Amino acid sequence: MSDDEVLNLPSWGRPSAITRSKSNRIWHEEWLYRWRIGGTSRLQFANGRLTAVETGAGEPDPETQVSLTLR
Repeated sequence: MSDDEVLNLPSWGRPSAITRSKSNRIWHEEWLYRWRIGGTSRLQFANGRLTAVETGAGEPDPETQVSLTLR
């Protein structure tokens, strides 16, 4: 899944914060989502492709929870 596809998902949308770095011609990004009900989720990308999803305590409410596909 691409970063644009995640941004276009109505229940995820724009993250609270984005961290970017570059290493060996690969751009790495970590998107941090802070949920209204508490807890956080982190999405990790390499060159604009989703590589990992981490959901912490206080997972998103069912309205916000969406299945993300790693390719």
